[in-house]
Amino acid sequence: MQLEGHGREDILSGLDVSRTIGWFTSMYPVVLEAKPDQTIADAIKGTKEMLRRVPNKGIGYGILKYMTAAEPSGQHVHPEISLNYLGQIDQEVTTELFGPSTYDMGRQASPDSEAVYKLNLSGLVQQNRFILSCSYCASEYEEQTIQQFMALLKGKFNPSSLIA
Repeated sequence: MQLEGHGREDILSGLDVSRTIGWFTSMYPVVLEAKPDQTIADAIKGTKEMLRRVPNKGIGYGILKYMTAAEPSGQHVHPEISLNYLGQIDQEVTTELFGPSTYDMGRQASPDSEAVYKLNLSGLVQQNRFILSCSYCASEYEEQTIQQFMALLKGKFNPSSLIA
């Protein structure tokens, strides 16, 4: 799975990016392990523990990938699934001047663009609710399969299981 983050984590002491606009997107692959008898809550807990061990929250992966020698034969990693957890949106942007928009954003990409991932999940916590959206490659998945997948996930996550 490809994980995506905003890259604004506090990993370098003395570096203040609070006056910098935008994100420093970091993307890195991870292998998730799920056991057949494991509950979703246990899988989330195990995944959170594994992700805490990722150095610098994955920020250095892109540098290593593109600035080092070619990967050994057969070692190329291109995940089919992407997960972008945006965090607690309303706590990060709500001020007297700024807040989340109530307007629909519309399309974020052209319908003619080629999908980078077969399954793309994006989640955030807003007003103490976890919101998960999904886009997928229609040539890889049937709409009914995705609807069943999202229904399976509904109610399985809550903000306290995702934060920290």
